[in-house]
Amino acid sequence: MRDWAWLAAALVCGAGLMAPLLNAGPLALDEHGSYWLVDSDLPGTVLQRSLDYAAIPPLSAWLEQAFLALFGRSEFVFRLPSALCYLAAIVVTWLVTSALADRTAAGMAALLVAWIPDVDEVRIARCYGLLMLLGALLLWCTVHWRRRPQSPLCLVLWGIVAAGNMWTHYVALPLVGMAWLTLFVRPDDREQPRIGRIAVIGAGLLAAMLCLPLLPAIQRLREWSPVLNYMPEGQAWWKMLGPLWWAGVPTGVLLAWMLRQRAVLQAVRSRRILLPALWTIVPLLTLVVLARGDLSSLANPRYRIPYAAGGGCLIAIGLRSLNPRLLANVVCTAAVIAMTWILADSRPWQLRRLGAAADVEWRDAARAIEQSGAPGEPVFVQSGLVESYLVPALYDDAWFLEYVGCRISRFYLESPHPRIGMPYFYEAPPELSLHFKTLMTAESVRPTAFWIAAATDTDLNRASLSGLEQLARSARFERTRDERGPNMTLLRFERPTESP
Repeated sequence: MRDWAWLAAALVCGAGLMAPLLNAGPLALDEHGSYWLVDSDLPGTVLQRSLDYAAIPPLSAWLEQAFLALFGRSEFVFRLPSALCYLAAIVVTWLVTSALADRTAAGMAALLVAWIPDVDEVRIARCYGLLMLLGALLLWCTVHWRRRPQSPLCLVLWGIVAAGNMWTHYVALPLVGMAWLTLFVRPDDREQPRIGRIAVIGAGLLAAMLCLPLLPAIQRLREWSPVLNYMPEGQAWWKMLGPLWWAGVPTGVLLAWMLRQRAVLQAVRSRRILLPALWTIVPLLTLVVLARGDLSSLANPRYRIPYAAGGGCLIAIGLRSLNPRLLANVVCTAAVIAMTWILADSRPWQLRRLGAAADVEWRDAARAIEQSGAPGEPVFVQSGLVESYLVPALYDDAWFLEYVGCRISRFYLESPHPRIGMPYFYEAPPELSLHFKTLMTAESVRPTAFWIAAATDTDLNRASLSGLEQLARSARFERTRDERGPNMTLLRFERPTESP
């Protein structure tokens, strides 16, 4: 019963950390990007939009689409799949650690995963809750196959789950690679047969074949990376790893050593600590090494999420091996969690990505267009997405422009309005300003009218708004509505009816 109490406590904590979603407010910027994949104004499929324009593959969007179809459209329903996947990842982490060690270590791992410092990332309608779950499932498949090395079903299941990780986010590749390599490692029991090399290679080939459709998208992101890189280079390595690893874990290890009783470290088989170490430390260090130059945005903490299950497993088994006493395990686990969150940028119950005043302004702007605008009136949008840098190169691609303008989405503005993403500057190429003047009258009847919804929180966003206003005036449009908030501006322009 005591062993199950750990898991129950972890799930209660996880549910509590997800409770703020019940009243988390309007969609955030990244969530509008997720909704664009699910419900665009333009024809096409989730698969096409994801692989041709978005930064992530479509698996999480398909899951969100299913939830919206089953339970109706609301912010809570849209965010629910990620939260449920996070809770399921806690259970799978418990299963993985139980298979490698014992249920006490499994409970410790479950608690550590429930309190991951990046928990806010799984509370938004993005891919990270699913990514966390699939990362844990991949480790479970790896352990399960190692215990049943002759099972062809394990081969197929491992390949499918490995591909599922990649179809959720490309940053899962280091975890998939290390999980595959550890299939070659001998089991603890020398009398137990190892997985045949041909079977392991076959599983890798199956996963690779399932991921072939992703290659063009990966190549596109590689070409766009100099523009899409939104984090400054030179992040300190310890900041990339996060306070869990440079403060929480050392605190737990020190306490486990201080609380030991005469003795001896618990016997732990080398493979049991080696496997989670390979699943966690190597991928984390890979991100640290790669987060340079055009890839410095890999230093973002959310990209550590695929390795959460392996990290919880590694820390729990390590602390348990240092001190097997139950009281010491409770104290050390609590100390790791507490130290991690003390040094985090926010408290675990705080919503960093949701509930911002800017999100309310954008929702109200969409509703204002719904109430006061005529169907077909174009809406020029400066969402604040870094993809605005690419508009001068892709200005004639209607799908891309709508993606850049996704912050005025059909989630709040259901009537048909072309969304047109705005560039930061309009001087180059020479055709750019003419193209945008033409779009001002597209799909409208005289007297023509259009809307501008623009973020104003940065100099670039304000320059984008000012440039389009100048184009409107040069095309003889007059501003008939002007609503300026702290974070965004909503304008309506009309061209007066010419006198006969």
